[in-house]
Amino acid sequence: MYCGFGTLTDKLAMTAWQHIQYYFRTNCTYAQILDLLNKKHQIKMSRSTLKRILSKMDLRRKNLRESNMHQICGAAVAEMRSVGMHLGYKALHRKLVYCHGLVVKRDTVYKIMKEADPEGVRRRKARRLVRRKFWSPGPNFTWHIDGYDKLKNYGFYIHGAIDGFSRYILWLKVATTNKDPKVVSHYYLTTVKDMGCVPAVIRADPGTENVIVESLQKNFRAGHDDRQAGRKSYLTGSSVFNTKIESFWGQLRRSSMDFYIQLFEGMKDRLIFNGSEDDIKLLQFCFAAVIQADLVESKDLWNRHLIRKQPTNSRNGDIPFALYNLPEKFRGTDCRKPVDLAAVDRLLKCEQLVSKPQLFDESFRQRVYSVLPDVKMPTNHKEALNLYIVLKQLLLI
Repeated sequence: MYCGFGTLTDKLAMTAWQHIQYYFRTNCTYAQILDLLNKKHQIKMSRSTLKRILSKMDLRRKNLRESNMHQICGAAVAEMRSVGMHLGYKALHRKLVYCHGLVVKRDTVYKIMKEADPEGVRRRKARRLVRRKFWSPGPNFTWHIDGYDKLKNYGFYIHGAIDGFSRYILWLKVATTNKDPKVVSHYYLTTVKDMGCVPAVIRADPGTENVIVESLQKNFRAGHDDRQAGRKSYLTGSSVFNTKIESFWGQLRRSSMDFYIQLFEGMKDRLIFNGSEDDIKLLQFCFAAVIQADLVESKDLWNRHLIRKQPTNSRNGDIPFALYNLPEKFRGTDCRKPVDLAAVDRLLKCEQLVSKPQLFDESFRQRVYSVLPDVKMPTNHKEALNLYIVLKQLLLI
């Protein structure tokens, strides 16, 4: 369907505009937006038509009319004093744009950071990384899965998966455990259902939490005839062979999780948190939903950020969202393997294989309601901390 400006019905035009706005805010280039409209929505239009639509929606990347400077400074400083304390100026710029809805230039963000946190800017400039070479033919060739345990002393277990070719985050979840194989299989099967495919290969660390995923992956791939089919579709090894997800954990800590580590350590130092079983359950009840919201935000920001082309890597750099959805533009091939989605639905209902992850202990919720029936769940870390202190006194923990 070819669409010139003004030729669509009102309903179709509005849908096309929504797609264009979404892809623009996902940081896609004009060419990528046109390719995505054609590939995913069967909407064809010229570059000039796209530019006129963006102009009508006042979406631009040059000659920006920045938001109020007080708002920009306030939001930037607030982020630097909370979960964004380790962000670089580009990552902070993305957060101000996508999460705060501000119009701001990167140079403006950099100047604010140099003024407000000169030592942090100096440390990030001095960082040196040595990376090993990695090769993948395209998205869905390898999914790297792993758990993040830096918050386990406080009852929070994070699990994630990343596509090796595009570095696109597939899932990023927090729960009361990431060691239960039924919980990990829930993450895997839910993503397989959403994506409509299985990867050619899964790479994971050796561990009992992955045994069900290993069995499912090998069975899904048993009927295929490529070189990675069947038993070769699941690989295990030490962390040094799972660098894509391991590298992301470092980024996650700097972007948000280090804030919670320091917050909980501070609570322990001030004797607010004592580490007992009930104290951990209370911490989970108050903070789990807030942490999950930050993980969703971190996932979205990561999938929108620009990965620069490395001198030692023949692959093009770009945003993970584009690399995953438009591999043909980056000399890649989508390596997805077909899967019986009806069977996936049946497996998701099998209690012997799947357990829905919990943010907190359900029985503890009843204890909370018994002392505070009209409890309002917190939406940020300050509300969560205040609720924790109130409930700790009421429950005599």
